[in-house]
Amino acid sequence: MPAAQSILDPCARLKQQNYGTHVMVNHSRSLPAEFDLCKPASMPTGTILFSAGDKCSLFVFVISGRIRVDLASESGGRLLLYRINPDDTCVLTTSCLLSGDSYCAEATVEEDVSLLTMPADQFFSSMETSQVFRSFVFSSFSQRLSSLMTKLDEVAFRSIDCRLAASLLLHAKDGITVNTTHDQLAAEIGTAREVISRKLSQWDAADIIKKRRGEILLLAVGRLKSMADDR
Repeated sequence: MPAAQSILDPCARLKQQNYGTHVMVNHSRSLPAEFDLCKPASMPTGTILFSAGDKCSLFVFVISGRIRVDLASESGGRLLLYRINPDDTCVLTTSCLLSGDSYCAEATVEEDVSLLTMPADQFFSSMETSQVFRSFVFSSFSQRLSSLMTKLDEVAFRSIDCRLAASLLLHAKDGITVNTTHDQLAAEIGTAREVISRKLSQWDAADIIKKRRGEILLLAVGRLKSMADDR
């Protein structure tokens, strides 16, 4: 993975592509006409799009790739809030634009991303003049807010066993092999790395999983599925 780089001035530093939006945009959602004037941009894996304390100057729509948004604590812990997938907008970006507040989390490109960018002044003008655009923005915002509430429910009310089992099953590429690190799993389910390491050691001893260098093998998939479904 390339070294992380921060987009401190998104308008100036986003890499512009030589294709128009009509060629580039191939997605399932119907976009308002206001996006026709947006600039396409691409960023590689590892790029930091924003950090806590940054001001927001762009509204974005993701076309391809994936972005993760994490909440970081002063002690170094991280909690995955949500991922931004193709056809998505960022709920924090929308919130910060509307409120004028700074970002309270960090967004990092997980998979090379292509997106459309709209400067803040164009965003506000479109919000004032276009009912279609307003409906699009608030519909995307409400959907993402709903997923955030689901995340809060998981962290608050689902056990570590339940969340970890579900995360392992999600990341098993071939159904049994997981290459996600302990740090990534900890951020994913909202706990400490030490908790993940201790739990995986217990499950290894119980023949539920098998720890190997750089990977985890799922030995008892049925049992993991039962744990994932159990609150």
